[in-house]
Amino acid sequence: MNVPKSLALLFVFIAAISCDSQDASASKGSINGNSQMVQPAPKPNLVVVAEPEIQEPKHLFVLAGQFNMSAKLYNHFAQAVRKTIGKDKVTSVRSVNEEAKMAEWDEGYGKLMKDIGNGLVGNSYETVSLIWMHGESDARSPSARYYKENFLAFVDRLRTDLKAPELKFVVGRISDTGMSDSNGPYVKMVRESQVSAADGDDDGAWIDTDDLIRMGRDGDGIRYGRNAAAILGERFAYKAMTQLGFTSEELNPNMSIGQPQ
Repeated sequence: MNVPKSLALLFVFIAAISCDSQDASASKGSINGNSQMVQPAPKPNLVVVAEPEIQEPKHLFVLAGQFNMSAKLYNHFAQAVRKTIGKDKVTSVRSVNEEAKMAEWDEGYGKLMKDIGNGLVGNSYETVSLIWMHGESDARSPSARYYKENFLAFVDRLRTDLKAPELKFVVGRISDTGMSDSNGPYVKMVRESQVSAADGDDDGAWIDTDDLIRMGRDGDGIRYGRNAAAILGERFAYKAMTQLGFTSEELNPNMSIGQPQ
């Protein structure tokens, strides 16, 4: 088991200033015609107050990606893991970089770490799982050629910065929308890169989304509709908890809609 870690390393410095009871105006007066020396104010004392006691280490889930990492997806994911693992043993964080291609996540990395830090205030973690729904922009660009390389570099950076060498990740393979048009080659490249990256890492996994993009009429062929996003969140949760060693008997039975099809 990893040593519990926390990004919430907060110290509060309190300046304790003692006040002289002597009237300030008198300090500038004179005694027997001689000027009285003004005594310097006492120096503040620095008191270090430790943060509140950190609770039992939790499972940290970082949900990140583009526009399809929606609030609907996040909410259903969070509900599913809390019901199975326990709400007091889970910390979930969502961070979205709407249009950024994989190579551009360097620019949004600071926001991602800030979002993680905000979610961890007062908490520590013993495991970290990255839930990744991203790739639609690269699937319409020559940048698709470098998707796998850039994604794995991103994962390595997270593992280093979070001090979590066994960080697990689950990739939502982008849908096959666009395979038949001029973007087809790039869509294929991203899909293959996502599967290859996940299958090539002992702590990686991926889920299918092709059936979800066709659900209902509230999607646009690129963005998942509300019902599809809800199922996608549960599907991510099912896979992530399986990675952590939870068996099918332990998983919330009401989440069956999110199981891989």
